[in-house]
Amino acid sequence: MYYLELIERFWRFNHIANIGSTAIAMYLYLLKTAEENDGYVFVLSDVVVSNDLGLTRKTVKSTKEKLRDLGLIEFQTKNGVPCSYRLLLNYNLQISKIDKIRKSD
Repeated sequence: MYYLELIERFWRFNHIANIGSTAIAMYLYLLKTAEENDGYVFVLSDVVVSNDLGLTRKTVKSTKEKLRDLGLIEFQTKNGVPCSYRLLLNYNLQISKIDKIRKSD
């Protein structure tokens, strides 16, 4: 998929899930980072995300976990090493899965 198609898909997803402004900002930031790196797999420090978005590191951590639980991204972290992200391109748009995640928040 292309950058603009992923943005459109994300807004359709958000219309169903209403994921919140922080998660929206972070997902679009990650999507922009992927576009700049010419790939949907990239490495990015939580400190950089925190500084660029004006969020605390705790908020960055919980938001990326929310995006993962919604099926939008995958990531791996190791202490002292920047996070490895993978944006998922064909995530689920079904309401039932999203409702289950919302109820756990």
